[in-house]
Amino acid sequence: VKALLEALRSCPNIILFVDEVHSLLQSGVYDRGPFSDANEAFKAALGRNQISCIGCTTLAEYRRFIEPDRALVRRFALVRIDPPSREATINILESRLDRIRAHYAPLVIPSSILPSVVDMTDEHAPALHQPDKSIQLLDAACSACAIAQPPPPEVTAEFLRAALADLTGYNAPAPADLTEHSVYDKLRANILGQDEVLR
Repeated sequence: VKALLEALRSCPNIILFVDEVHSLLQSGVYDRGPFSDANEAFKAALGRNQISCIGCTTLAEYRRFIEPDRALVRRFALVRIDPPSREATINILESRLDRIRAHYAPLVIPSSILPSVVDMTDEHAPALHQPDKSIQLLDAACSACAIAQPPPPEVTAEFLRAALADLTGYNAPAPADLTEHSVYDKLRANILGQDEVLR
């Protein structure tokens, strides 16, 4: 840590980027841990304007670990970055598609499946964020195709739904399975004595 701080001090044009920055800066607020000395050294260097730093964390972790320390709040401007829109997420997936195709070749990954990837993750994995959850779902579906016996020629909606079940922990029904009659039968099997209400 000392060597890193010295390198940063000697090269003022370097801007250090720290993911999960709260883990580096929390020691002043909570009990001392194995990295407390390193944390204090970073905080001291920031306080003296000896280094430049951009940190990334969640809003909840910012409020818990950084906001209570007023000195840290003065040194970091909070910039909120919202997840990309549906269209932007599809564009991100398209920009990565050549690399994904090269990795999973000869598997065919049609561009037309990308909106389904985004829609599925938006609907069934709301606690996760874009574009990570869509990238994760597409990669998991491609992996499942790659190890399937016999391997399919291309990624299909069925493989996406299977990968989504692994991601979320439950099976997402196919739209064709959601007929009025099938939903009624499934509800009736689990809710007893309420047939009229279910109808």
